[in-house]
Amino acid sequence: MFGKTHPYGKIMNLDSFDQLDKSVFADFHRRHYDAKHCRMIISGKVENTIIKLLNQHFGGNDWFTEDNNLASVEYEMHPDAEHYHKINMPDAVQSAIRMGKPWVIRTHPDYAGLQFLNTVFGGYFGSRLMANIREDKGYTYGIGSTYSSYLKTGVFRIVSEVGADVADNAVEEIKTEINKLQQETIKKKELNLVRNYVLGSFLRGIDGPFELGNRFRTVMEFGEDMDFYRRYLDVIRSITAQQLLDLAQKYLNEEEMWLVMAGK
Repeated sequence: MFGKTHPYGKIMNLDSFDQLDKSVFADFHRRHYDAKHCRMIISGKVENTIIKLLNQHFGGNDWFTEDNNLASVEYEMHPDAEHYHKINMPDAVQSAIRMGKPWVIRTHPDYAGLQFLNTVFGGYFGSRLMANIREDKGYTYGIGSTYSSYLKTGVFRIVSEVGADVADNAVEEIKTEINKLQQETIKKKELNLVRNYVLGSFLRGIDGPFELGNRFRTVMEFGEDMDFYRRYLDVIRSITAQQLLDLAQKYLNEEEMWLVMAGK
């Protein structure tokens, strides 16, 4: 999806480690391992005495090193022109399926709606992919879809390992479920079920100071604050079946995805 020259598309190999020496580590440490660009998050019962201590030990300029002038580098994506790849493994009992495309990042207006849509499609145990390909067809023990937001782009993925003899059939069923989301509005019962699941998952994710700190750290990297989650919950509570249909037609296009199958 990203191309071999993009940082998100690079894959480690043994030769990569042969190119490292002590000077590489020393230079990287000098430029990156300092407090100049660090942030501190305090979550929980934060009293004035704690703030005072933190300012005493970390608030002065003496604690920081010199500005390392880290450059903000922009990389272009050069995706593979061929969208379908098969890796033949004659002795494999199963075939691995990876299917996906770049999506929007966390700060995009459609982010919350796409999270909801992904949950319906393959984001929880009762999803459509699980109901069809695991429960109905019996092609796999598990299948799902995930939606990750990196700093520069988002990624939508469909992941499964299926029986080698039914791999092509499984891909066709994935496409069938994509088409259904693009052609049919989600029924009220399923809509409410997924809404309650997403809201419940969110509540579990903010249970305690450590979880709250992690939540804030996640959005802080994108220049957001906790209002991000208030807007997110507003969308989850109010999104309609028609809005989800529109999102599916806009983003969930099978012909725009890359498909890799490894197996027999």
